[in-house]
Amino acid sequence: MNKLSRLDNLPFPRLGSQTSKLLGLAFVMLTLAGMAAFAEKEDASDLSEIEVPRYERLEQFPFRDGEKIFYNLRWSVFDVGEAVMEFSGPVEWEGQRCWQVSLTARTNGFADKIFKVRDYNVVWVDEDFTHPVHYIKNQKEGHTDREVVVRFDWEKNTAQYTNRADAREPIEVLPGSWDPLGITYHVRNLKTDGVTHFSIPSTDGKKCTMTEIDISGPLDVKVPAGKFEVILLEPDTKDLGGVFSKSEKAGIKIWFSNDERHIPVKMASKVVVGSFVAEMTRIEGPGADAYSPRQDDDGADGDSPKPRRRGR
Repeated sequence: MNKLSRLDNLPFPRLGSQTSKLLGLAFVMLTLAGMAAFAEKEDASDLSEIEVPRYERLEQFPFRDGEKIFYNLRWSVFDVGEAVMEFSGPVEWEGQRCWQVSLTARTNGFADKIFKVRDYNVVWVDEDFTHPVHYIKNQKEGHTDREVVVRFDWEKNTAQYTNRADAREPIEVLPGSWDPLGITYHVRNLKTDGVTHFSIPSTDGKKCTMTEIDISGPLDVKVPAGKFEVILLEPDTKDLGGVFSKSEKAGIKIWFSNDERHIPVKMASKVVVGSFVAEMTRIEGPGADAYSPRQDDDGADGDSPKPRRRGR
């Protein structure tokens, strides 16, 4: 595979305790920060019975070429790594003009000794930002080493999941279905004024379902990058499998800046293995200064509280 679809081959230490396994599980979920969970419901309804709602989009894209958002990843009270979300383009993918969205996540030196993670996710989205074209997930976590590709065929409304040489049969997907990463940027591109709920089709290439998302706010939230007025998005987890099904009060929360950019400033989840949080530390690219800490920010270099900001 080329540089975009492959990470460096790194050695992984053996896990020596139940604690390391729990940390590893928590970190895997945290790096996706609810994004992959959007597309991992255990059972899908008969697609022929599902009507896909249409939502009004923003007049212009809230994300811009060169946007990079940096996050600190925390499990309980421990800092365990960092993640970067990046938007670029337009670029060309197999002769088609596309936008490229990527998510890179890695454990730090402390967590590497317990459960080493090097994850890279990337999706190419059509130029009008209406559907994903090609999705790749390189997952290196402990002894897990996957190279997942999801190929979309929108003439047939199908998606095909491949993990290395293991290719599954294409599945039917709903029109406008989103991959686990691109769905976050799709939601950023929707108008939220007066909206309290989204129902969005999503797929990981193995199944297709409707993702239900509740919206509330505005409210304030403080992260290392500063204090922001935000809206809160809460994907429904009642039908999610894995550790979510074993957690009585499981939940995923994502805070978007309440402005025309809808920056994901914080993501959090709570399950039986503990609570974990991704908080924005900084943002780079066009308009980044509107989201940068100032000398008088609370928790930054000064002691004065920071005024609420809605960005530019």
